[in-house]
Amino acid sequence: MRIGILTFHYSRNNFGAVLQTYASFFKLKTMGYSPTVLNLLPKKDKSENIIKKNIKFLITKSYNFDVFRKENLKITKPLYTYEDCKNQNNYFDAFYVGSDQVWRLFMSRERRLRYFLDFADAEKIKVSYAASFGTDSFEGSLEEKKIVSDLLKKFTAISVREDSGMEICKREFGVTSKHVLDPTLLLSKSDYLLIEDKSYSNISEYVALYLLDDKYCDGEVSNLTKNQLKINILNLYGETIQLFGKKTIQYSTVGKWLSGIKNSTFVITDSFHCVAFSIIYRKCFLCIINHKRGASRIYSLLTLLGLEDRICTDSEIDFTILNKKIDYDSVHEKLNELKIDSLHFLESALRITS
Repeated sequence: MRIGILTFHYSRNNFGAVLQTYASFFKLKTMGYSPTVLNLLPKKDKSENIIKKNIKFLITKSYNFDVFRKENLKITKPLYTYEDCKNQNNYFDAFYVGSDQVWRLFMSRERRLRYFLDFADAEKIKVSYAASFGTDSFEGSLEEKKIVSDLLKKFTAISVREDSGMEICKREFGVTSKHVLDPTLLLSKSDYLLIEDKSYSNISEYVALYLLDDKYCDGEVSNLTKNQLKINILNLYGETIQLFGKKTIQYSTVGKWLSGIKNSTFVITDSFHCVAFSIIYRKCFLCIINHKRGASRIYSLLTLLGLEDRICTDSEIDFTILNKKIDYDSVHEKLNELKIDSLHFLESALRITS
């Protein structure tokens, strides 16, 4: 079966987005399917200075994300319009949408209905896997709610990443859904060995910081961490440099980002996917809630695994959380049960008409 994956795959600064795409692709391939990522992109900003943009692209090493995709994914040509997506019906038997906040209209913007598969022909298999609304409510208008409701009722099977997503599906759209794990958690620690940077070594003891709104690690949380923990800091984003008179980041490779988590003493983050990989690698972590970025996904995952005590807010950071040992044998026992359940959903959804 040829499966088109539709997700937020295209970022040149979001390690989690790239890795959840990889996880979906990897898992579908190991299940015996033929997956391809639909290269749906935001419309181009014609006001951008192309020369300056290309210089920044090279100096910041944003190309690391493109290199990773080229080496590890199969991707279509760029798609921008409804018609571009509609033509993909000629090449695929099924469409898989998710994970990430693909159903958060604030993020999908002018492409919002594409992520509800408005372009897919009636006879195609249409599955959502761990799709997320990002918040506890649907952000669209009444008109958009009606359109989305009609589209979701045409899906073969629906799953969401948060328990709040199940409530939204039922309350707002009158459809049933399944709560499943993010695709990054379907893969094992050994699966990620294939893409880790094995040559990457760093200081022997450090705290890995990955704060979505503090790329330079010079904000209040970062400074508190340096003062409180008295050990070295590794910024998982990469190295800070000067560009056009301003600070910017020279991005790490995806493999270095993974190895940075794997080899750390502690992890402090406000990122869902950094939390997920901290769990995969059995790291001692502290999760700071970033409500602007979406808190429900983190609460949902950590509640499932009995790790709610790893959470704090940026206004009340509790570093003593890092003194609490995590019983990872128990956590991974629960995780494996959830993994089996999630894979059963995916296998059953794709088997319906395969």
